[in-house]
Amino acid sequence: MVTVMNAKYFETFHLARQKGADIIIIPIANYEDVLSKEVKLLESWIYLILYFLVLNVLGYLIIWHDKKKSLKGQWRVPEARFFVVALIGGALGVYFGMKTFRHKTQHLSFKYGIPLLVATNIVLFGVILYRL
Repeated sequence: MVTVMNAKYFETFHLARQKGADIIIIPIANYEDVLSKEVKLLESWIYLILYFLVLNVLGYLIIWHDKKKSLKGQWRVPEARFFVVALIGGALGVYFGMKTFRHKTQHLSFKYGIPLLVATNIVLFGVILYRL
């Protein structure tokens, strides 16, 4: 015997047992809302990861571009631009670009500032993920 009831928790089991039910089916209230929240959470994670990924690729490419220009003696990227990209989430890309291309590694502001911003970005990323 299968019994479907709209009662709550223990009341459902008690009433179903009284009727001799072998299987109890309990409807999940607002299943669409639960699924919708999970989808929104997944979308938020994807957007957050894409945001950091794009900024880090951008930071890496800016370092590469500036190194290429410096070797040719041409116009250079302003240092403030590196720090802005690093500050808003691209610090890891800037850092890896510095190490890969051996560029800006002797400037104290880059030598200590960019690793500090990497740590800040990681903490910020973790806090945002925790709050999602």
